[in-house]
Amino acid sequence: MSKDVERVFTEARSAFGKIDILVNNAGVCRFGAIEAVTEDEFHRQFDTNVLGLLLATKTAVAQFGSEGGSVINISSVASRLTSPETSIYSASKASVDAITRVLARELGPRKIRVNSINPGVVDTEGTQTGASSVATSRARWCSTPCLAA
Repeated sequence: MSKDVERVFTEARSAFGKIDILVNNAGVCRFGAIEAVTEDEFHRQFDTNVLGLLLATKTAVAQFGSEGGSVINISSVASRLTSPETSIYSASKASVDAITRVLARELGPRKIRVNSINPGVVDTEGTQTGASSVATSRARWCSTPCLAA
């Protein structure tokens, strides 16, 4: 994974010049009861949602220089709502929130801002395919009825 991250940053620098902002937006999820949890699924979600974010941030920070920069992590309302059948995904997004807070304090003195955005259910390909729909996803995330977006 480290080599892939390095390649992306090399290509971005070639195409756009100096890098001063990173948006960590890659993410995967699969919902299921505790009986469906597997090591492979755990690693798939944590490797993408957490390790990928850490490696991309590490690479970006090395390139920001003394001028600093900005890191924006895309997390999820799932980190706080803890809906049934979301144990791996919710844990991975809670990790993103914790990492964001830690790195904000760690990197702030170096003029690097670290923030996160925690959206709710968004109408995407992921909510249109498979077993999920926007209505099903909203029902999963909301303990009280959600308003249509």
